[in-house]
Amino acid sequence: MLTRLEVKNFALIRDVGLDFSPGLNILTGETGAGKSIVLGALKLLLGERAATDNIRAGCDSSLIQGVFALEEASPVHEELALLGLEEEGEIIISREVNRQGRNLCRLNGLVIPLALVKKIGRHLIDFHGQHEHQSLLDPGQHLRVLDLLCGPETAPMKGELKQLFRRFQELSGKIADFTLDERERARKLDLLTFQLREIEDARLRENEEEELARRLSFLANAEKLAMSSSSAYSELAVSGSRESVQDRLQGIMATLEDISRLDEGVKDYLETLLGAAEIIQDAARELRVYSEGIQADPLEMAEVEKRIAEIENLKKKYGNSIREILAYGEEVAAEKERLEKAEETLDKLARERESLEAKLEKICRDLSQRRQAMALKISTAMQEHLGDLAMENAVFKIKFYPREISARGSDAVEFMFSANAGEPEKPLQKIVSGGELSRVMLALKNIMAEWQWVPSLIFDELDAGIGGMTVQSVGEKVLRLANSHQVVCITHWPQIAALSHRHFRISKEIQENRTVTQVREISGEDRVGEIGRMLGGAEKGSLAHARAILERADSCKIT
Repeated sequence: MLTRLEVKNFALIRDVGLDFSPGLNILTGETGAGKSIVLGALKLLLGERAATDNIRAGCDSSLIQGVFALEEASPVHEELALLGLEEEGEIIISREVNRQGRNLCRLNGLVIPLALVKKIGRHLIDFHGQHEHQSLLDPGQHLRVLDLLCGPETAPMKGELKQLFRRFQELSGKIADFTLDERERARKLDLLTFQLREIEDARLRENEEEELARRLSFLANAEKLAMSSSSAYSELAVSGSRESVQDRLQGIMATLEDISRLDEGVKDYLETLLGAAEIIQDAARELRVYSEGIQADPLEMAEVEKRIAEIENLKKKYGNSIREILAYGEEVAAEKERLEKAEETLDKLARERESLEAKLEKICRDLSQRRQAMALKISTAMQEHLGDLAMENAVFKIKFYPREISARGSDAVEFMFSANAGEPEKPLQKIVSGGELSRVMLALKNIMAEWQWVPSLIFDELDAGIGGMTVQSVGEKVLRLANSHQVVCITHWPQIAALSHRHFRISKEIQENRTVTQVREISGEDRVGEIGRMLGGAEKGSLAHARAILERADSCKIT
């Protein structure tokens, strides 16, 4: 239950604090005084989208704060437990909006996301305004209203239905993918078979391109390699007009051998040169074998060039490297296998979908039965409430139409209504009278309040479009609702305002050359004056009439 609302720098409000009580809280005032601004601030507090143009001119931010007393059975306790918050039957929610569009929401001082504020807010207050009349006229919203009234007992069933339908859609999508035109599937299989064969026949190896490049370079330069290696061999080992390295080394070793007779220390150098001579001899032998083994082979060179061209052709089709070509081949093989097994897979998917469809049909039937049983209860309860609202002959029914199975079931529903005896029921959207629609909405709200516990109900001009004795009936129905709930109501009717347990007057004032919306709780003669104003003026006749209305209202409260 909302116990206090504080609003700062919101629209025309500079600083307002309202203390609400259990029962019926009424807000009245001239048109344009700012009544809806107060409720707009409350909606913003509980998660409605913020607009920076609602920040009071000249201010950087708006702040709205609400204090709520919690019932013992309130679902909010579970949310608070998840947050690790302790409370003693009361919570404080605040929301600050600045001109940069940033929001800061707090619950008992802890910063929380806006989505959580919305979730908690649904358990605290139920708003009803003029726009809800329009949603009631939309048949697309009727199933949602019916499901709300069905309450938590159908929640597990609806949850299972959503899961089953999601899986049903997945299966249907897979079946659609598999159910290709046979000629298209055959063409795709032919293409995949050709691609796979081309890749497999190529017998590619990783790093093959590098090996081929090296071999092609060798073959292209075979003559130069043979001549250069033969020349190097000659320089190392072949005697001739120019002494080879080996010949000169032998001469050097002979000289050192002579010197060693005079100085034995030279023998170390001689041994080093002997090792070098052996190395040079081995190198010369290997160079001779290498040079003699080199032969220009035009045929092999043509084969290497052909292989390189084959790989380049495959790269143009299937990837930028041999590794990518081989990976693409694996994908082609998997897709080919999938298409070849499509018929078997399709049959398996079809059997699963058929089984799932049977489950869906059953749960939709069960859900529909629950809904139809609830629809009968609603119709009966509506007859009683409409009778209380001076519509004794009105008939309200919920008509069911079959529809294709969806995540919401297989029902389409529409609210049907007849205001007068003997007239057939027609779709609710064909109701012309705003007063009739207001009373239908109030009756539905009473049922929802009885069957779904939300502690506070907010009505924004619910009484629009009604008059005469109907006003008194609507007021008494709202008062009866206030016996079990906290009700906050904006009204232009003095008969309804007189029924309040707490009465607030909203007005515009000029302060320091600025328009300001003020909210004051009124009682006693101030309240008589406000009821008189609502009757049409402050004349003695209006004031006397106002006192009479208040006396009659007091008697209604007692009963």
